Amino acid sequence: VVSNKVSASENKEKTILCFGDSLTYSGQWVAQGISKYVKAGYTNVKTIGSMDREELTFKRVRADYKSSKLSKLESVIKDLENEFEIDFANDKIHDKALLIFTPTIEWSNGCETISKYLQETMQKNISCYHGRLDSKEKEKVQTKFLNNEFSVLACTKAFGMGIDKQNIRATIHYGLPQSVESFY
Repeated sequence: VVSNKVSASENKEKTILCFGDSLTYSGQWVAQGISKYVKAGYTNVKTIGSMDREELTFKRVRADYKSSKLSKLESVIKDLENEFEIDFANDKIHDKALLIFTPTIEWSNGCETISKYLQETMQKNISCYHGRLDSKEKEKVQTKFLNNEFSVLACTKAFGMGIDKQNIRATIHYGLPQSVESFY
């Protein structure tokens, strides 16, 4: 929220209120950018909200030298299935979902590699989503995921914006995101 008094004709002052929101919570950087853009003093910019989310649990898992990162991912998924008493991929209804965000599309840490690995080793019904898919394929994957036709999706952040799916039980970041906001 930005409040700024602006001079109008005949030396009268008017107060202008600007309301906006951002998907990020970069605190002072966003506030400074807004205050510069609307020519308001930094102290006139108010940020509302908190990054505290009591319903979320964060865990960091480190892959050691003896085990590969992919096999560690497999064990994390098994742990989540035990915790939630479900089988993400073999559940007939697919009423619980899992997102695996990857930093790349290809290579060893890419969503294509991870989806193929989990399909082969864990017999998981998993799909892949990234920015290089053509628009028809993107729509197909999105629709199937939202309609619970599969429950595990390996994806890049191209999928992350605007997800409104109530049954996502876990999100795994297979690599360190670029910002803290990416965890939310």
